[in-house]
Amino acid sequence: MGSAVPTGRGGRVTLYICQGSQTAGACVILIGTIQPLFAMHDLAIHDLSLPLLSYSDRDAGRAAKGGPSRHPGAPSASGAADVSSKRRSTAAASKKNAPTSQRRVLIALGWYDYRVHRGIEKYAQEHGWHISANYAREKVIPWGWTGDGILAWLGEGDDLADFVKQAAIPTVDFSYRRTHLKFPRVLEDHAHAAQLVAQHFLSRGLRNFLFYSDADNWSYEERGRGFVEALQAEGRHCSWLRWHQSIAFRSGRQEWQRKRDWLANCIKRLEKPVGIFAANDEQAVDILESCEVAGVKVPEEVAVVGAENCLLAPENMPIPISSVDTNLELLGYRGAELLDRIMRRPAIASTLTEPTRVPAGGLIVRKSSDLMAVKHPGVARSLRFIFEHCHEPISVKDLISVAAMSRRGLHKAFIEHLGRTPGEELHRARIDRAKNLLAESNHKIEVIAGMCGYQSANSFCVAFKQTTSMSPKTYRDSLAS
Repeated sequence: MGSAVPTGRGGRVTLYICQGSQTAGACVILIGTIQPLFAMHDLAIHDLSLPLLSYSDRDAGRAAKGGPSRHPGAPSASGAADVSSKRRSTAAASKKNAPTSQRRVLIALGWYDYRVHRGIEKYAQEHGWHISANYAREKVIPWGWTGDGILAWLGEGDDLADFVKQAAIPTVDFSYRRTHLKFPRVLEDHAHAAQLVAQHFLSRGLRNFLFYSDADNWSYEERGRGFVEALQAEGRHCSWLRWHQSIAFRSGRQEWQRKRDWLANCIKRLEKPVGIFAANDEQAVDILESCEVAGVKVPEEVAVVGAENCLLAPENMPIPISSVDTNLELLGYRGAELLDRIMRRPAIASTLTEPTRVPAGGLIVRKSSDLMAVKHPGVARSLRFIFEHCHEPISVKDLISVAAMSRRGLHKAFIEHLGRTPGEELHRARIDRAKNLLAESNHKIEVIAGMCGYQSANSFCVAFKQTTSMSPKTYRDSLAS
């Protein structure tokens, strides 16, 4: 847990005291200008046990002269001696009682997302690790650092990759950029994320599809291939628009405007309505703003979905963008978990030749893709009703009523426009909802059954197994493993 003294101007610093369990020991994390000073002088700050003090340099001068302090935490001259004595005795006692088996792990992420950090932090707290700072975030390579393991995201920086390679200690990499480095890896399941988007577009009745990426990046390529393959499995074609391979591509100050103009022209020529999956949320914003330039309506003509769910205050956007939650917190946790296994049994590292994949957490549907792109009014009304009420015990009879059609007519229209019957579409929507709940919640199976419109846990389990070849429990366990 942490305690903090408020910081202000005039040389004050903030100290966060992170106290672990008795078996985990304690570590001190210093945030602000003091941390680089400790690192520069090679002080083992994780071994210190400091009383919580914060006062300015001017107050320290007054205390040394016996003068009054402006801050209650600042010691007097005699108090300073007492604090120093207590500090030495406390540190000595802490060192004497400190466990010798505490793991020291370095975070070296060439690409940063706070959710990955959060997942690592959670595992570290549960298992008493001492975590060294993510120096790579500030482009600082901690040459000479020693410890038990490294959690790395080896992106563009060759110097970071060289450091991790030369460290020659247990390492887990969150990136697939440097496949020649044979580290065990924990990666996002980009194909799974793409499948969620493909099913989302298909369930809205879309028949035209596009993937958009603006750089040669392994994760964008995996998402794109996953999207194309998921649609091909449903008998659909998907185009792929790559800005970095277009004849209009130029780097430099004019790139942003050139890209927007190029995108706007490409979007104008697309057959509509169309579903566009952008490689990440920033590129989804590019699509959205280019649609505005082109005078194309979102979501009526272009449905847009991004990935990583990283936009700030998306609900405040004129058109909030749908996005895939790529489960980055679980990614960090699983990476730390795998590293722990390797630190305990280093020999298993050579057997981990295939990456561990972490499935996406789900699709967050917002206005940018919330449409029913079906020209048949009865089918469109039925799809909207399913989307809004599949968690209730509705049936095909309700869909017939909403569509104002005969059972035979609605069945024929669904086959013509979706390739599925009304009952199959209702079943698909419920199973998709169940998968998300199994992945994102700790609800019991019988509770999830009710939340997905099933009248009993047994009928839910039978339907789920018929669709996925797994029981709901097995499916949830597969995500956890």
